[in-house]
Amino acid sequence: MTTTLPQHIETALGAWIPWQRWFAGKGRAVLGTTLASAVPLTGSRGTGPAGFLALVHVCFADGQAETYHVPLGVRARLPAALEPYLIARLEDTAVYDATGDPDLASRLVELIARNHHTSRVRFRAQGGHALVAPTGTERTRPLGVEQSNTSIVIDDRYLLKFFRRIVAGPNPELEALAALQRAGNRDVPRLLGSVSGRQGADELTYGLLQHYEPDADSGWDLALRSILLGDAPSGGRTGGFPGAAAQLGATVAGVHRDLAGQLPVAVLDRAGLERLAVQLSKRYVRACSSAPQLRRYAPSVHSAFAAVAALPGPLPVQRVHGDLHLGQVLRGPRGWLVLDFEGEPAASREERTAPTSPVKDLAGMLRSFDYAARHARRCPSAPPADAVHAWAAASREAFLAGYAAVTGLDPGRCQPLLRAYELDKAVYEVVYETRNRPALVDIPLAAIERLTAAPC
Repeated sequence: MTTTLPQHIETALGAWIPWQRWFAGKGRAVLGTTLASAVPLTGSRGTGPAGFLALVHVCFADGQAETYHVPLGVRARLPAALEPYLIARLEDTAVYDATGDPDLASRLVELIARNHHTSRVRFRAQGGHALVAPTGTERTRPLGVEQSNTSIVIDDRYLLKFFRRIVAGPNPELEALAALQRAGNRDVPRLLGSVSGRQGADELTYGLLQHYEPDADSGWDLALRSILLGDAPSGGRTGGFPGAAAQLGATVAGVHRDLAGQLPVAVLDRAGLERLAVQLSKRYVRACSSAPQLRRYAPSVHSAFAAVAALPGPLPVQRVHGDLHLGQVLRGPRGWLVLDFEGEPAASREERTAPTSPVKDLAGMLRSFDYAARHARRCPSAPPADAVHAWAAASREAFLAGYAAVTGLDPGRCQPLLRAYELDKAVYEVVYETRNRPALVDIPLAAIERLTAAPC
């Protein structure tokens, strides 16, 4: 088994990385790439394909740089199933993205189970759960959803998640899941292990291993099916998805409660609220440079954010999810599960871990209800518009009521803050859709129209 990568790998990675879904630098000029490190993955048997945990620095023309994690595999002959993962053929070998290789995924689970460590990387089993060796490569598959990282399912038992963009410090998701596990929270996937390393004085997180829920459905899929089946409230009935939204609100409230019990909390006084209003306005101004169509809303947007500065305070803040939407929750036999605690992919680690109002998470989920409703209306078989709007309104009301039933606090009463965070999220969505899915940009733009129409 080779322990070195072929020459010219940096050039190959420089041509390959900018085209990947998880690459965050789309639209920016890339000057070059540098292979910062490549840790060999050696299994107990010492056989099979060569594998590496590689860190790649990408330098941009604007002087900035980002670091990406690319698990690499090297084989003399590449099986047909791995052709979609090919990066380049160099020195009579195939170099490929190892996240598609079941053999290397199994090796990572083995290393985590053994608590293997070297001077540069540590594989750690966590949570006191015994890990079972994968039963066969045919039971390993990509998760198959659009995301900023890469996850694979192993034996319908484990989810192995590779973080792609790497920043200094422990990954926020690893911190949050460990905290929730300490609190005994059962509404998140069980954390089973992690892979971490060091670069200089900085700790880095390469990935983590979680329990996989094979019989759970995405909240987004459930919402779309609910809308298209005409699952709207009528005659005082609030069942189906709108009813489940109340349970989701209670689940999110429990997660917030346990995060607050384990990680730092604070309060924002009047000066802190003023700083928050300024931060929201600055985010909007930056967004306008990427999505100029946002500029026409400037007076109303700044007015909505200024209303936050006028709140009396103090405002409790704590660790939150940071990017909560229907795609980040699953519903299974035991109820709802909340996933992916990394926060907004484009935000810095400091921004993602800073104490924040839980209202930000609630606003994210409310935006997702609206998104699902407007997305479903594009389908030829969609119910009438008034029925779809009724679904969104009922889901929104039930979600907030479920949250309030656990916390005793009605987030709807803090309307200026809720609206400001919904508006901030919609602005973020406009930028995302402008860059990635321009045909959908009208969905968040319609939300901004609605949110800025009402007086502050």
